[in-house]
Amino acid sequence: MWNNKFFNIFKTNPFPIIDNENLLFTLFYLFIDETQIHYLPINEKQFDKCIQIKPGNYICKQEQPTVIASNMDNCELKLFTNSGTIPKSCDKRIIHSDQCSIK
Repeated sequence: MWNNKFFNIFKTNPFPIIDNENLLFTLFYLFIDETQIHYLPINEKQFDKCIQIKPGNYICKQEQPTVIASNMDNCELKLFTNSGTIPKSCDKRIIHSDQCSIK
């Protein structure tokens, strides 16, 4: 059975997260359909399984169901669809550093 759905793919640009003195980056992709009703977050490992058929076009095996955007309280999705406000679902932190060394 084939389900042909077309999604726009957005790669997140993560901010660093400090966890037990380790600097972490959570990278994932957000697939959003053209109506912005359905979306599917996938991680980099899942995205690497997609087949690029031409630049910017991929065929991906859907390993999880799509989600209806209005039913979710996902920070990244709300940042994409809402303009000008930071949703309450987002984890907000202020970090101060006198030096920064990221390689």
